[in-house]
Amino acid sequence: MAGNETALEEIKTYCETWYQLMTAILFFTEPTVKSFDLSFHADRNMVRFGVANKLRHLDILIMTLLEADFQQVCALFLFPMRQLLR
Repeated sequence: MAGNETALEEIKTYCETWYQLMTAILFFTEPTVKSFDLSFHADRNMVRFGVANKLRHLDILIMTLLEADFQQVCALFLFPMRQLLR
């Protein structure tokens, strides 16, 4: 499966989001991926999935978690709550 574009496209049909695709591909191709490489793989899979230019709040939150930017994660959690309290 590693490097087989046909297999990757087949997996893509079963995934609803880029992070499902990333998880599935990494499970088969690189199961021992290091945590500091996850943001690189996330970028690649967002482009492969076609959502790199139209990220939702959840996508940004997941990317920030993968980059281990915990201060930004807290800010992203608080932003929607502030909107609800207005």
